[in-house]
Amino acid sequence: YVRQNKPPHALIPFLQSKILAHLGKAARSREALNDAYTLIRGYDRKDISDNTSLLLLAGMVSHAKNNLTDAFNYLSEFVLKDPSHAGAHALLGSILLNRGDTKKALDLLRTARVIAPDNPQILRLIGMTFMRVGDHKSAELAFQKAISESTRTSSVHTMLALSQVRSGQNDAAIEGLEEVLLKDSKAANAGVMLGL
Repeated sequence: YVRQNKPPHALIPFLQSKILAHLGKAARSREALNDAYTLIRGYDRKDISDNTSLLLLAGMVSHAKNNLTDAFNYLSEFVLKDPSHAGAHALLGSILLNRGDTKKALDLLRTARVIAPDNPQILRLIGMTFMRVGDHKSAELAFQKAISESTRTSSVHTMLALSQVRSGQNDAAIEGLEEVLLKDSKAANAGVMLGL
């Protein structure tokens, strides 16, 4: 039994946008994401705050729409209510990294790693943060751990190579990039870096 007057839930178009993006249907994916964002913007802010699932969804949708201020606010409120959610900590960390606040980003990402120690996306973000502050040894360790935990490693291998280049390990970087291209000829970033 579904109530006819119940407003549509933003989760449905948000999931549709993710599926469509995965299928390579970018225009339709953006439309679905816009629908989800419109629904989120139509909810009363108190209703969002009172529902942790909706609060998380509002943060994810806002992040996907690159409205990082709203995403940060929603996700900050969410982690106060559910501090055990690694993904929310990771998204907050990525927002802070984007803003250039590497210290706070690293704190949040370390919290996320405690919750999900083998999550390759979290490890990749930690590596990116270490790269940003010039700690290439720690970045390499994080990227190597991410590679060992992930089945989709071409982008992480490419970031590892970039960190190696920045720390003067050009031969190791070239070897790693060549390996990426041998495994995945569509790894454009690795090809571009090899061309440099």
